[in-house]
Amino acid sequence: MRRLRRQLALMATVVLVVMTQVIAGPVAAQDCPLAGKRPAADVLRGAPESRPSLCQADLSGSDLRGVHLRQTNLRQASLAKANLRGAELSQSDLSRADLRGANLRGANLRAANLTEADLSASDLSGANLSRADLGKANLAKANLIGADLYEAVGLSCAQLRAADTDASTRLPSGLACPN
Repeated sequence: MRRLRRQLALMATVVLVVMTQVIAGPVAAQDCPLAGKRPAADVLRGAPESRPSLCQADLSGSDLRGVHLRQTNLRQASLAKANLRGAELSQSDLSRADLRGANLRGANLRAANLTEADLSASDLSGANLSRADLGKANLAKANLIGADLYEAVGLSCAQLRAADTDASTRLPSGLACPN
């Protein structure tokens, strides 16, 4: 009887692991071929349709000024202290990405998914964040002066208070944050 219970417990564990993998989706090796790796420059500069997923890639400290990464999967990528000045990142998935201290001055992040991204101490001055999803994003000490946040979603007054803004920061309509 004990042996049967152990076998049933083992089978239940196997079923749970398999179901978790099915629900969570493909494993990182398949979904994120560059996970933890630093992609070569030609991969980043290549045509979007031939570019592999950059999710979980290590791009920290990289000079990516003006790079075109529109509709790119950068989920959980490390972009800390990367220079993305003027980069085209519209409609890209940057959810849970590490963008601490990144230079995103003048970058186009229109309709980008920045859910749970860490943008602390990043420079987003003059950036286009219209229609971007900023739900649970860390904006502590982020420079949002002159940034366009029109129709951005998931943005809270607490996030804005933690960031640097001024009268030139375009906020979503209907979002009023008393001091």
